[in-house]
Amino acid sequence: MKAVADVIARNAEDLAFIQIDAILGDLRAACIIQYQEYLDVIEQSIQKKLLLLQEILPRRGDDAFPKFLECLRQRRHVLLADRMERGNPVQVLKEYCDKNGCKVEYIDVDESGPPHDKKFISKVVMTFQPDEPSKTKKDAKAAAASLCLKRLGLV
Repeated sequence: MKAVADVIARNAEDLAFIQIDAILGDLRAACIIQYQEYLDVIEQSIQKKLLLLQEILPRRGDDAFPKFLECLRQRRHVLLADRMERGNPVQVLKEYCDKNGCKVEYIDVDESGPPHDKKFISKVVMTFQPDEPSKTKKDAKAAAASLCLKRLGLV
């Protein structure tokens, strides 16, 4: 439940620039938002409307958030809907690695700027390690590279 509210919060800036009233109307027509909830919020600020979505969508069942994404797509906000559906890129990569048997590590590469305005650069290292040992280092490298290419869908 918290995940839906988090996705909306993370995308609040982009949601502020779309026709949120039309989306709310679509959700009302789909019975995700009740008529009185719609009337109560339609004249409110964008922040109040997003707060309503954060509160309502997680409580309206498993179909509510997918219906919200469908409404976004129907209103031609496809990229936003896709981004919201994918979620947090760190989580997506973790799920990919869990599913495909690799390890992921984040390494801080650089930190710069004054204390009140820090900037950071990180890199990600994905490790693909075969289960079976090889007889030579050359074969071990080839097995690791082959596994990596296979898991990334490149072969």
